[in-house]
Amino acid sequence: MIIFLYGEDNYRLREAAKDIVEKYKIKYKSGFNFFSVDCETDLELLSGIAKELSFFNEVKLIQAKNMFSNSFKAVDIISQNDFLRDQGVTLLVLGEDSAKSLSSQSKELFKILTGPNCLVREFGYLSGKKMENWISAQCHERGCKITSSATGNLISLRGSDSWSLIQEISKLCAYCRGGVITKELVLELVPDRVDSNIFELTDALARRDKSQAFSILYKLLAVGQKPIDVLGMICFQIRNLIILTDLSQRKLQSGEMAKKTGLHPFVIKKTMSAVRNFTLGELKEKHSQLSNLDIESKMGQRDITDALFSFIFKA
Repeated sequence: MIIFLYGEDNYRLREAAKDIVEKYKIKYKSGFNFFSVDCETDLELLSGIAKELSFFNEVKLIQAKNMFSNSFKAVDIISQNDFLRDQGVTLLVLGEDSAKSLSSQSKELFKILTGPNCLVREFGYLSGKKMENWISAQCHERGCKITSSATGNLISLRGSDSWSLIQEISKLCAYCRGGVITKELVLELVPDRVDSNIFELTDALARRDKSQAFSILYKLLAVGQKPIDVLGMICFQIRNLIILTDLSQRKLQSGEMAKKTGLHPFVIKKTMSAVRNFTLGELKEKHSQLSNLDIESKMGQRDITDALFSFIFKA
């Protein structure tokens, strides 16, 4: 059997994968073996595990990550082992990206995994009533309730990123201790999406869209962000771009990048969208300009707010 979970909402996807593993443990108490394979580096293990003899008819559940980063070999291994007919082996494939992106990496592999005999589930970003219901359910699981107005404010502040939302929900529930999460509590404890605005700012710079970059910077400062903090966040993002550009030029895949940098996969995914629009030299020059700006402002030689707008104007 092949189970294929894919989509951009990585948190919900991984939670669904955990749920499948737990259900298998309960269903096959007398004989169950679980394996996790990173196909980016250990794809050959997949075939070995599948072919390994089971002396007591144990059921095998093999979770495969990053299969699309090694898609050519993956297609061969799936074909050779005939996972669809082997009742003793379940291949659980996680594709943490959109259908369009995965298909562009390998149409053949995506077609196999979404075939009529596979169990397929997509995890796109939630919105509207589905998002509200999901937030309410997450609060309920943690012993709390949340008002509809509080839910609306939480979505407004953190957007559709479930990783970010679940962190805030956990924090709010820990604070409430079984009570009700109100709009006032959300506004008090949940920060605005400054990190998202920084991503948008660097994306605008990458597109050479100065008008959009000016607008985002103005909004950041208008909501009370300190200019020195904004400068620090821009520097941090430019530094990440430099690191990921270097790793990309060395042909490293996203999984290896995450291991080497310690950055969250979501951060890498968001940052990589801007990488192709800068050269490494341009990024180093911008980082140098920002470092000089920081030094000059601390020495009282420049007004940091004016300098930030000047940086964008010259970008």
